[in-house]
Amino acid sequence: MKKILSILLLLISLSAAAQKNIKITLKDIDTKEVLINATLKITDSKKILLTNNFGQAEVPANATVEISMVNYVSQTVQVASTAFTVELVLDKSALQDVVVTATRNGLVKRNIPQQVSVVTAKNIAGTGANDLADVLKKTSGVDIIQYPIMLSGVGIRGFRPQFSGLNQRTLLLLDGRPAGATNLAMIDMSNVDRIEIIKGAASALYGSQAMGGVVNVITKKSRGEIKKSVYAGYGSYNTIQAGINAGGSISAKTDFDISLKHFKQKDDIIYGKDNIFRNKFGWTEITNTYRNAAFLTDSVRSFDDKRLDGAVRSYTSYQFTTGSFRLGQNIGKNWRVDAGAEMYSAYDVKSSGDIYEGITNQLTKSQSRYSTYLNTSAVINKHYVSFKIYASKETSDQVPRTSGFVTSKSTSTFSGFQLQDNIKIKNHSVTFGIDRNKSGTTTESWNVTTAIAKAPNRPNYSIYSTAIFANTASSFLNEKLIVTLGVRYDNIDFDVLTTPLLETYKTARKSYGVFSPGFGIKFKAPKNFDIHSSLGRAFVTPDAFNVAGYSISGPGALSSVIGRVTQTSGNVDLKPEKASTFDFGINYFKKEIGLDVDLTLFNTKVADRITTGPTAAVPISPAQKTDEGDTIVSKTTYINADHSNMNGFEFGASFDAGAFHNYDYSLRFFINGTKFFKLTEVVRDLTITTSDVFRTKNITNVANLTLIYGIEYGVKGFVTRLSGRYVGKRFDTDFSDLIKKPEIEYAKFMLLDFSTTIPVRKNDRIIIQVNNITDENYYEKRGWNMPGRNYTVKYSVNL
Repeated sequence: MKKILSILLLLISLSAAAQKNIKITLKDIDTKEVLINATLKITDSKKILLTNNFGQAEVPANATVEISMVNYVSQTVQVASTAFTVELVLDKSALQDVVVTATRNGLVKRNIPQQVSVVTAKNIAGTGANDLADVLKKTSGVDIIQYPIMLSGVGIRGFRPQFSGLNQRTLLLLDGRPAGATNLAMIDMSNVDRIEIIKGAASALYGSQAMGGVVNVITKKSRGEIKKSVYAGYGSYNTIQAGINAGGSISAKTDFDISLKHFKQKDDIIYGKDNIFRNKFGWTEITNTYRNAAFLTDSVRSFDDKRLDGAVRSYTSYQFTTGSFRLGQNIGKNWRVDAGAEMYSAYDVKSSGDIYEGITNQLTKSQSRYSTYLNTSAVINKHYVSFKIYASKETSDQVPRTSGFVTSKSTSTFSGFQLQDNIKIKNHSVTFGIDRNKSGTTTESWNVTTAIAKAPNRPNYSIYSTAIFANTASSFLNEKLIVTLGVRYDNIDFDVLTTPLLETYKTARKSYGVFSPGFGIKFKAPKNFDIHSSLGRAFVTPDAFNVAGYSISGPGALSSVIGRVTQTSGNVDLKPEKASTFDFGINYFKKEIGLDVDLTLFNTKVADRITTGPTAAVPISPAQKTDEGDTIVSKTTYINADHSNMNGFEFGASFDAGAFHNYDYSLRFFINGTKFFKLTEVVRDLTITTSDVFRTKNITNVANLTLIYGIEYGVKGFVTRLSGRYVGKRFDTDFSDLIKKPEIEYAKFMLLDFSTTIPVRKNDRIIIQVNNITDENYYEKRGWNMPGRNYTVKYSVNL
C-alpha cells in the first residue's frame, strides 16, 4: 500500500511540474530595454500570449515557444524549468515593419490599406528641421504654407494648408490625441520619436478636420537603461541653440522622458542670391489672370518676380524655448499610467510683413502653447483598454512696430478625453469607444495709437463634440487579405458667443450630426506585390469667422491711414463641408533586394466646400465708407462652393543597396511625390443676379506637382544625406490689387539640402546641415520669402 501511495504522489508531482508556468522576460539585446506586447505562440496548444508592462509572460514548463515582435528577428525557444530571459536582436532588414497607431488599433504598416507614410527619428534628424512644417515638406510630399515668422500649416490631397482657426482640413494629433495646436510651428520637436501621416478621408476614425488626412506626432517613451544627451550648435544669422534629452527606467516599474531646448536667431535673414535652379530653368515669372464680371478671362499679364535677391530682410529675428516631461508607472502586471506636460514659448518674434507692404505692417509677437495629459491603459484578458485625458492652451500677442504695446491677442483652448477598448480575437481586431472634445477661441484688440479696447475682427466661439466610433481590422487567407471597416457618429455643437465691442455679427448656436463610414482592403498578391484600396468620408464644420467674422484689408486697414479697403464678412447660412475619397494602389516590396515602390491613384469630391466669394458688386458712386472713413472697393464673404474635385496620384520608391550586404550599411535612393490632374472648385457667382450662373476657380496654395528625392548613406553611426524638393505650379489671389484681385500663378522652385552626422570618439557626434544649397530666393507664400543658403553645426554628447 505504501508503494502504491508513493507512486501516486510521484505521478501527481510530475503532473504538477508539467503544468507549472515559467516566467519568461524579453529584452532588446543591445539596449536591455524590456519588450512589451511581444507575441509568444505555444506550438503544442497554439495558444498566443502577449508580454506585459514588464516584458514578461508565463508559459508552460518544457513547452516550445515561438517568439516574434515587430522589427526583431523571431526566435523559437524551449522553456526551462525556472524563470529565464530571452534577448531579441533587431532585424536590420525590417524596412517597413513599424506599428502605426494613428489607425487606433495599432496595425503594422504593411497591413494597412490606407496610404500611410512614417517619418522616423533618423529621417527627422536628417532634415535639420527645427519645426514640424520643415520636416513634413522635406519628407512627405504634402503641401505647406509657411512664413519665416514661426507660422505654418499643412494640407493633404488638395486641401489648402491652414495655420489658424479651430476647424482645419488636416487633423494634427499628438500620440493619438488632439494636439491642441493651430500652428505647426508650436509643436515641440525635441522629443519626437516618429511622425505618422495617413492620407485620405479619416473622419471614421477621428471625426471633424480629418478631410485630407491625419498627421500623428509620436513622442519618445524610453525604457531600460537611462540615456542622456546634451547638444549645442551655431549657424547662419548668428543663430545659437542648445538642448538636453534624457529618458529611461528609474526602476522596474517607473520610467521617464525629459527634454529642453532653446533656440535664438539674433540676426535678420538674407534672401537667396545665386538662384542656380531658378536661372537655369527660367522660373522667374508670375502670371496674373484678370477676369470680367462674368468671370471670363479679360487679360493675362506676366511679371518678373525677381525681387530683393541677396537682400537682408529686416525684422526677421526670433527665439523660442521648448520642453516636455513624461513619467510612466506600471501598476501591477497589466495596468499602466503615463502623465506628462509640454511647453512651447516664443518671444520677441519679429514679423517683417509682406514685401509689398514694405515696413508698414511690421510687428513683434509672442506665442506660447502649454499642454498636459494623463493616459491610463490596461491589458485585461484579450482587451487593451485606454483612457486619455488632455488639455492645452495656445496664445498669441502682437505688438506693431509703430505702437510699442499689444494691439491684438488671441487664445485657443482644447480639452477632452478618449476612451477606447481594443479586442483581439484570433485574426480580428475590434476597436470601439467614445471621444469628447471641447475647443474654444477668444480674441481681443486695442487701438494702435490710443491703446483703447476696440472690437476684434472675429467673434469668440466654442465647439463641443461628442462621438461614438467602432472599427475592425480582419485578416483572411493566411493574412494575405486584410479588410478594415470603420463607422463614427459625431454630434457637434457650434456656439458663436457674445464678444465685447463686436457688433457686426449675430450670436448663434448650431448643432450638426454627422455619420462617417470608412472602408479599406489590401491583398498580398504573389511575387511581392500588394493591391490596396480605401474609401472614406470626412467633414469639417465652419468656424466662427466663416459664420460671423468681419475684417478689412488694404492700406486703409491702418487706423492712421485713410484709404481703400476690401471688406470681408461672415455668412450665417454656411453648411458643414463634406468630402468623400476613393483611392486604389499597387505596391511592390522585397526587403531582400531593398526595393519598395508604391503608386496610388486618388479622387476626392467635396460638397459644400467653404471658400471665399464676392458679394454684390460695390458701386463706384456714391462710394461706400467704413466707420473709420475708408472707401470700400470690394466686398467678399464665405460661401459653400457647389462642389470641388481633386484627383491625381501619389508615388514613392526607394532602393537600399545595403540589402545585398545584410544591411551592414545603408545606401538608399528615394523619391516620393504627389501629382494632381484636377484641382478646381465650382462656385455660384453672387456678382450676377441669375442664380444659375457658376464659375470655376483653381484651388489656392496647392502645387500641381510636389517631388521629394535624394540619396542617403549610413554606416557605423556615420550618416550623410542629400535631398531635393520641387514645387510646381500654384495659384493664389493677388491682394496687392485690391480692386480686381486677379488670380496669380506662382513661380516654380526647387531646393537642395545636405546633412551629415559624424561620430567623434565613443559617444559624441558632429552634425553639419546646409539648407538651400543653391541659394534660391523662393517663397511658400508670395511676399514672405524664405531664407537663402544657411548652415548649422551642432555638437552632441551622449552622457
